[in-house]
Amino acid sequence: MTWQGSTVRLATTDADATLRTLLADGGLPDLEVRGASLEDAVLSLLPARRQTSIGATR
Repeated sequence: MTWQGSTVRLATTDADATLRTLLADGGLPDLEVRGASLEDAVLSLLPARRQTSIGATR
């Protein structure tokens, strides 16, 4: 997880479970979900990094 101003970038290997957990407490009104970028997709092919990015702004 990284912070950039009021934006949090979260990488996960299970986007469905992560979203269920984030939304369980009543949701996040400014939640924005994005798929992996081309760079993330290429890096996910490497054994050391297999994650999906999820971003949220608060």
